[in-house]
Parts: sequence; C-alpha cells; structure tokens
Amino acid sequence: MSEVAWSKTDALDLLEHFKSAGHFVLGGDVLALETDCYQHNYDNWHFNYEDGHAQESIEQAINYINNYPAGDYAFVLVTD
Repeated sequence: MSEVAWSKTDALDLLEHFKSAGHFVLGGDVLALETDCYQHNYDNWHFNYEDGHAQESIEQAINYINNYPAGDYAFVLVTD
C-alpha cells in the first residue's frame, strides 16, 4: 500500500484546494515522527457520505487537524 502524508500546513492548504474543487473528504490518518520516519499512531477521523455534504467533510477535516496536539505529525487524507 502506498499513501502520502502531509505536514499540518500542507494538509490544510490541500484541504482549501479540495474545498474549491468540491472534493469529499472521507477521513484521514495521523502519523507521528518516530526516530527517523513517520509511523501510524492509530489516530484517525472519518466522515460518511450520509453524514453531510463535501463542504462539511472538509470542515471536519480542517477542525480535526487544527485541534490536533502540537508535535511532529503528518496527515493522510482520504478523498473520493
């Protein structure tokens, strides 16, 4: 499996792009820097299609990332 993890700043910038493009964010995973590489720390969030529209899914992702504790983390975004 291959995935891309983004820094907090880059993830938030990407979410702003998704907002203008109308993408739906299904959720995401958090990775923490451990020694010299990022590893899944098993924190995540999700948003189902039946929970609302694309704009709400992006707002939830933005809120989750903005409220995540300070530290050296990266975020994987799952989109439609």
